[in-house]
Amino acid sequence: MRPSPDLDTMFGILHKPGGLQNDSMRLLHRSELDPPDGRTVRVHPDRILFPATDIDPRRTAVLRMELEPHFSSMRSAFQRHAGYRSFCYNWIVTRNGQVAIAPSHVRCRRTNRLVELGHPTLIGGVAAPMGRIGGELRYAHFGNGWRLFFINNNSGRYSADLDRSDLQLKNVADRFSALGFPVETQWHDAR
Repeated sequence: MRPSPDLDTMFGILHKPGGLQNDSMRLLHRSELDPPDGRTVRVHPDRILFPATDIDPRRTAVLRMELEPHFSSMRSAFQRHAGYRSFCYNWIVTRNGQVAIAPSHVRCRRTNRLVELGHPTLIGGVAAPMGRIGGELRYAHFGNGWRLFFINNNSGRYSADLDRSDLQLKNVADRFSALGFPVETQWHDAR
């Protein structure tokens, strides 16, 4: 049996939105709260979860096949929205070391308008969702036909301070790549 990785070292310490000292409820947007009670963060309807740490190579091969339709759908979504600079997917590493990822906006069924759902909804289901490093998955298309997917640490509520590092971001990028979705990294200093 393999020793389990130290998730705090690989992906940062666990904290609620906005860091350890902030009132996380004040930092949540109304669209991120579950309508029935208004205190629980809703779960993003389109989130995908996969393990952030290295697992048995046989299991990785199976996971690659299971995730390929999702990754293919993500590639298509980026191509459809190539002209929209704000289009991205949010991602975060969860308490138990999974990567949760979903589009940053969803269409509201009632109003048919786009609604932003932030990083807390990738964890969701609780009042103050705890997470590790988080950011965005973005796509760059250059005039010469060159294309690039990259992840950054742009999550003001999970990556703006504390112990976050470019090595933790690289650990997440390595996991995307191992599962068949190669990405580059773009580190942003804390705001």
